[in-house]
Amino acid sequence: MKGEILQAEDSAPLENIEGLTISLEGDMPKEGYVYFETKATEVVLEEGDLGEIISLFINEHLEQLRQPGIYVGIWKEEGNYYIDVVQLVTSEAEAIEKANKNGQLAVYDLSNRKTIYL
Repeated sequence: MKGEILQAEDSAPLENIEGLTISLEGDMPKEGYVYFETKATEVVLEEGDLGEIISLFINEHLEQLRQPGIYVGIWKEEGNYYIDVVQLVTSEAEAIEKANKNGQLAVYDLSNRKTIYL
């Protein structure tokens, strides 16, 4: 999948995961901190065909997702799936500062696989 744009069929097994951060090329960073720049791009789903929804989401936000350091963030919390455009940075302090500035509730630490609530 690396080197190709993510397609719906690539993400079909998402119903079995708790979270994923992935670029259009299929890169999945394991280190750093992700935060959301705005709630405007967030999609919340109770259930459904995640593959189809993710494809629609990617097409809608394609230009933004082509920017360096920008990823699709997908996670499950309290029975709902969330899909958003996320920014990856290496500094926890920077992620927290930018998340606070944008009124976000948390950042995600990829290295330790934990949510840091603000």
